[in-house]
Amino acid sequence: MISIVKNKKPEILILNEKEWLEELMEYVKQGKEVPSTVGGRYRHNQIKQTLLSECKEKCVYCESKVTHIDYGDIEHILPKSIHRELTFSWENLTIGCSKCNTNKADYYNPDLPLLNPYTDNPENKIIFFGAIPYPTNGNAQAEMTIMKLKLDRSELVERRDEHIKKLTPLFKEFHKSKDATLKDLLLQDILEYTKPDKEFSLLTKHAIESFRITG
Repeated sequence: MISIVKNKKPEILILNEKEWLEELMEYVKQGKEVPSTVGGRYRHNQIKQTLLSECKEKCVYCESKVTHIDYGDIEHILPKSIHRELTFSWENLTIGCSKCNTNKADYYNPDLPLLNPYTDNPENKIIFFGAIPYPTNGNAQAEMTIMKLKLDRSELVERRDEHIKKLTPLFKEFHKSKDATLKDLLLQDILEYTKPDKEFSLLTKHAIESFRITG
C-alpha cells in the first residue's frame, strides 16, 4: 500500500455529479429501491479509466495489478451504503481488486478507520518482513487495515514471495559485482521495481533495505 495522488476529476463527473446525486437522494428520501442505472453511474468507463490511470492499474490496498488478476472494481473509500451522499464524490472513489473489496465490505469506524492511500501516507505505517506486512510500531490503523483487508492472505503472500525470489538474483549480483559501472546499472535495474506503477513497490523497497542495497 502506497500513497496515491488524486487525478483531475473526469469531465463526466464535473458535468453530472450534482444531477446524479440529486436523483439518487430522491430515491433514498422516498425510501424506494435505487435502480442500478441511477446508483451505479459511478461505474462510467471514463471514471474507471481515470481511476485506473491514477492508481497505475493497481489495487490501492494490496498493490496487485488489477489487470493481471481481474478487471478491477471501482471502490468507495467510505462505504456508499452508509455515506450515500458520497456515492459520486471523486475524492471517495478509487480502484480495488475484488478480494480486497470483498474483505473490506461496508467497514466503517470513524474511531479506527482503514488507511486512506490518499491522505494517510501508508508507506510510513506498514512495514514488510519478508512477504508479510506488519503495522509499523504497532500502528492500530495499519493493523486494522491489514487484518480487515486480509493483506496477509496466503495467496497474496505467495505472490509476494515469488516477487522477492525473482529479484533475489539481481540483489546477489549487485553485492558480488566489483565493477562500479556494472554495480550502478544493477542498482538502476533494481530501483525500477520501486516505481509507483510497479506491482508490490512498497514490498520491494523494504526488500532492498533488508538486502542492504544502496548506491
